[in-house]
Amino acid sequence: MSREDIVAIAVRLFAVFLVITSVRLAAGLFQFASMGGDQGYGMVAMAATVLPMLAAAALLWFFPLTVSRSLLPAVKHPLPALSPDARTFEEVGLTLIGIWLVAMALSDAAHWAVFAAMMARTDDQTIWLSPDQKANIIVTLLELGLGAWLVLGVRGIVGTIRRLRGQGDPVASPHRD
Repeated sequence: MSREDIVAIAVRLFAVFLVITSVRLAAGLFQFASMGGDQGYGMVAMAATVLPMLAAAALLWFFPLTVSRSLLPAVKHPLPALSPDARTFEEVGLTLIGIWLVAMALSDAAHWAVFAAMMARTDDQTIWLSPDQKANIIVTLLELGLGAWLVLGVRGIVGTIRRLRGQGDPVASPHRD
């Protein structure tokens, strides 16, 4: 498997993520538009945000190798095919899970940021966050933190998992007997 193939797989996974996110966003915008008085504005906002995401997902899905070649640096001589071991798959898997968590948490964080901005614009100071809303904000922050940790610290996590399983390198693991 070449490095372009691996990046192409990640590009297609991101396309799937974009479709799922656009469906979630469309549902939320549709609900928001149905609550307000001007539904035409809500439908325009939904189309303006969802359609570009779906177009990007289609391009990523149908042209993953083109995208992966443009993302990777050019090499003068073709590199040999990669033979990933279990550790490589663990790192890639944890990184992808981290990217997924961060992306989902960012959409939730955007929701809470808009909610806070709308709360700040109102003159009614008696509106408080419900316990459910407070819990959702905390979960969003935890997802952002966990996702960032998975993306930025994946090598340390894989090493910890291997040590816990008893498969770590005894030389590299100072706490092992």
